[in-house]
Amino acid sequence: MRVHDALAGARVYLASRDAHTLEMQVRLAEIPAPTDGEAERARWVATALRDRGLLPTHDAAGNVRASRPGSVDEAPVVVC
Repeated sequence: MRVHDALAGARVYLASRDAHTLEMQVRLAEIPAPTDGEAERARWVATALRDRGLLPTHDAAGNVRASRPGSVDEAPVVVC
């Protein structure tokens, strides 16, 4: 797989955090979130994002999105 040079360092960092990522996924999965009852999980996600310096928002459907102000005037990078 071709990796954009600008992302190579980020890929190494993310790979080094695999155990932590899995731990966070387990914590998230342990929060009950039945259909139309996902608010507690959304709050947890928003708090986790905020704790990491991001700016979380909730849309009308209850989805959580976060942004981080850029340091250069270029097109944003979207990560899903």
